[in-house]
Amino acid sequence: MDSKLTLSVNTEVIAAAKKLAKVKGKSLSQVVEEILLELLKFNQIQLEHGCKAKKIKFSPELKKIRGLIKLEPDFDLKQAKLSRLTKKYL
Repeated sequence: MDSKLTLSVNTEVIAAAKKLAKVKGKSLSQVVEEILLELLKFNQIQLEHGCKAKKIKFSPELKKIRGLIKLEPDFDLKQAKLSRLTKKYL
């Protein structure tokens, strides 16, 4: 059974999401539902296995390169992703 859901989302994110949906040939609702389902699956797997971010063990290869990239203290990952996706799909 489907229900309506009202969300408040940044207008740039909405525009990028609509473009993504169009590229995939799906409605925005379908794309959002798929993302939510994937998020729920991921979290369920974490819950079932008792995983938490602090318990993740890094491989020796990853440990070697960890910390090589230095970001500014005010670096906004969310904005960087949004900017990249906007350039890619708009």
